[in-house]
Amino acid sequence: NDFWLITHQVNSQSYSATLINAASYTGTFTTTTTGGLAYPTTVANFSYHAASDRLAVSPQDPNTDAIILNFNNATGAIAFANVFVVNSGKPTVGTQSVYDIEWSPSGDYIYLSRFGEPGIPADLLQYYLLNPTTTLTTVLPAPVFRSFGVQMGPDSSMYHLYQSVASGPILLGKMTKPDTVASEVNYLT
Repeated sequence: NDFWLITHQVNSQSYSATLINAASYTGTFTTTTTGGLAYPTTVANFSYHAASDRLAVSPQDPNTDAIILNFNNATGAIAFANVFVVNSGKPTVGTQSVYDIEWSPSGDYIYLSRFGEPGIPADLLQYYLLNPTTTLTTVLPAPVFRSFGVQMGPDSSMYHLYQSVASGPILLGKMTKPDTVASEVNYLT
């Protein structure tokens, strides 16, 4: 019956969890702030995996890898899970390295949408948490011009917004089997 608002202080290592429950209607909010997590960054997006109580965090700043945090939904405490999504940060000029981030249903895979710019292609990449020695692997059947949001749907498919060519329309891709290795993910344009 409770909700948590997760926030991050810009260009810091501090994350906060604010409890929103019946007491909140009287103006009482309980906020738990945790500092010193991973490295200083500015967060672009969070993605929460309820079954594992983990947060995937995509950075807004270039050259910074995405990270995984543990979240205690009873106390609001946030802890670094000692997981860096290695090589997800790139030296981008115009925008953040990772545009969006999303969990697979099982929580074994993370999907990262890379916006793209000259020298750094747009892409939708998969990271396998159970084998961190694997590299980020594309799940796209063909290159795209720009990659935007990625979101798990209620039908257990994952949806991805992208632009196939410059000045082209924004398109919707659908992934079935997001809980399998990248080569077996079925991406439908």
